[in-house]
Amino acid sequence: GDALYLAPEGHLETDGRFEEAKAGLIRLVEMARDPAILPVNLTYDFMTTGRARVFLTIGKELHGVKDWPRQRLEREIIQRISRLGTITFSQLAAVSLRALASRGDEIVHAGELKQAIIQRALRLIDSGYRVDLCLLSPKEFKKRWRRFVSYCQRHELLEIEGGWLLYDPAELFGDESPERANAWVYAANEYAEITEETKAPEGIS
Repeated sequence: GDALYLAPEGHLETDGRFEEAKAGLIRLVEMARDPAILPVNLTYDFMTTGRARVFLTIGKELHGVKDWPRQRLEREIIQRISRLGTITFSQLAAVSLRALASRGDEIVHAGELKQAIIQRALRLIDSGYRVDLCLLSPKEFKKRWRRFVSYCQRHELLEIEGGWLLYDPAELFGDESPERANAWVYAANEYAEITEETKAPEGIS
């Protein structure tokens, strides 16, 4: 009758994408008398220096799961957890820079990337996604931008010269399925997992 916390994948993702649910989840559901599953998502805004922001979202409780076929149970749990994710500064920066870099340039002005991040965040909010609302505060955005740039410089993801951002396209787009993806790929994959559907499900952020 007690609550049990279970990470359905069994470990942290290596590239930002959800993997298949482990067999232990299915066995626990089969063993339980009348199980109810409460999807919970933790999203980290990791491409920033200082104390990382963590977003916790709780979804709607699932009942009647014991009668679900195994494939449906695995699919529903992974999808519901991923759709509860919050769009972070890290994800927005990675995806926005990729969009700008698709023009073929290896240099982007900082002001252009900032504007792209804000515009994408506003579009997502209008579409019903959960976005870190602190990004809409000019003061908070400025602080987050500084920490993002500091992170990228520390990890050699970006170089900055007179307001221009220089990056390596091979690193920015990277291999989509390495043993452990770099920060750009990880953040972009997280974004793709959350925004696969047109509107995220209801939850408590």
